[in-house]
Amino acid sequence: MNWVNEAKRNAQPVIDKIKEYIKSSAVVGFDESGLYCNKRLDWAWIAQTIYYTLLFRTGGRGSKVLADKFGDSLERMNAVTDRHSAYFALHFLNHQVCLAHLLRELQYLSELNTEQEWSGKVTNLFREAIHKRNTNPNDVIDKVTPTFRQSAQTEYREAW
Repeated sequence: MNWVNEAKRNAQPVIDKIKEYIKSSAVVGFDESGLYCNKRLDWAWIAQTIYYTLLFRTGGRGSKVLADKFGDSLERMNAVTDRHSAYFALHFLNHQVCLAHLLRELQYLSELNTEQEWSGKVTNLFREAIHKRNTNPNDVIDKVTPTFRQSAQTEYREAW
């Protein structure tokens, strides 16, 4: 077990640098996943930027975990997350729900009700936006309000 402690001690300066880089990043993706360790449910957390990923294990899944780990830096971050309630209790500069998670939920809705078309239309809109960003990664893309045909708006309202 001494070699584990030695590896941890040797890695700590690098871990601290990665954490500082993430704390100063404008956009950070967060996720968490349950794992069993010695028959106890723990949580593996991930904080990632375009260049760095920090993984850490905790005993909890609440917002306090990120508040303790990243403190006031959360208020300067644009967070990309799933829809876990802990993220909505934090004060990020901005918050975007992960498009991959939304696309998965739209697929589920399309399969759940094959009669409706709006979830497929929203899926296409998201995919077009992702493609536009991927093909123009450095462009500033103007915000536009999507325009839907009146029938699509009615269909959307009726679906809810």
